[in-house]
Amino acid sequence: MEHTKSFSKKKQFFVFTSAGKPVWTRYGDETDLTTFIGSVTAILYNFQQYYRGEQDTLRFIKTKDVNIVFLCTQALYYVCVCKNNETIESIYQQLGMLHSKVISTLTNNITTMLISRPNYDARNLMGGTHSSLDCMIKTTARCLHFIKGFGPSRMPLNQRNMIASIFKNNIHSDVVYGFVMTTNYVIYRYTRKNVGLHHIDAALLSNLITSYISLRSTMSWTPICLPHFSDEGFLYTWVTLMQESNIFIVLLSDNASAFKELKTCGNAIEAELESMKLVVEESIACMPHPVYTFDVKEVNHFVYFSKYYDQFVMSGTHPANFVHLPELPKEHYQELMIRYNQAHSFSEYAEYYKGNYTKVDVYRNELVVCIRNQEYELLASMSSIIPINTCVQICSQLCKTLKQEEPNLFIPK
Repeated sequence: MEHTKSFSKKKQFFVFTSAGKPVWTRYGDETDLTTFIGSVTAILYNFQQYYRGEQDTLRFIKTKDVNIVFLCTQALYYVCVCKNNETIESIYQQLGMLHSKVISTLTNNITTMLISRPNYDARNLMGGTHSSLDCMIKTTARCLHFIKGFGPSRMPLNQRNMIASIFKNNIHSDVVYGFVMTTNYVIYRYTRKNVGLHHIDAALLSNLITSYISLRSTMSWTPICLPHFSDEGFLYTWVTLMQESNIFIVLLSDNASAFKELKTCGNAIEAELESMKLVVEESIACMPHPVYTFDVKEVNHFVYFSKYYDQFVMSGTHPANFVHLPELPKEHYQELMIRYNQAHSFSEYAEYYKGNYTKVDVYRNELVVCIRNQEYELLASMSSIIPINTCVQICSQLCKTLKQEEPNLFIPK
């Protein structure tokens, strides 16, 4: 019975070892799914044996009604059985983020251990992580898998510089990363000199403060592995939620003994930020940006990615049909993301020519415009009644406006 319930879901996820030992499943009990997991393990093993020596692995099995997508790492296998119309690439990204979350929880030592002990039962190591893994899947499903960046809140540059000054005046040398953020947006980011921030690490940090309610009720000191910083060990995270707000101050250190220093530093930053709390909350309340704020009436929705900042902005919709996140009604949003994905996939060939790329995809009820060059990428949705030449001109003008607005849209490097 439990086995049947597990496969009645529109999207089911499994994590198991290369030896076929269950680790985690989104729905149901791993023990009740051992037969299925064993069968999948055998399929993957036989495929890998057949293509031994090739840099390839089984990525998906596609049928009329179901897509089964695989991500095989050295020691852990991730599988999604999906019955909705999501793209293979989107599901594959969700599996990749699931793997990043597992490494974030256990570090890459789990890979080393399972290679040497493939029959080890790793389920106990994942105890207490179900809600965070589920949250990661839901969040990633709403993301644009082809945009390799994170989305900050919009804020005038002078105000963001004021926050930067507060950090500069109070930061401790043990701090590797510092953030002012909400569960959805990064407002300010500090990084130690010569240390970068990968967008996947930013997503893992956001998942941490979103998933664990305890972080909102008390000051916390918790370990987290950010794989693109180092997948072999933890950073230690000091988290506090500013009083009567949804604003978190997050400081990360590679020194496990730096709690006192980070607490002192964090408290000083919080005290000085108190005078800016209203400004920060106003910037959050304006997210996501309705398209009319950029003086472009004809565009229904857009995504703009700056290659210099490695950050993106995604609009909301016109006030008449505005719906809180996701920005569009769910069915339209999913369909639009698929169309964006198709447009962006074709545009990747333009990279080989190192030139400007503009293309308009015509649908019965919509035009999807893709503009891509060395500085930015734009994907936009417009009404199908607008002439193609006109819509290209409108989007080109929108790009110019957004380019000029970049200092206020994005967090400085």
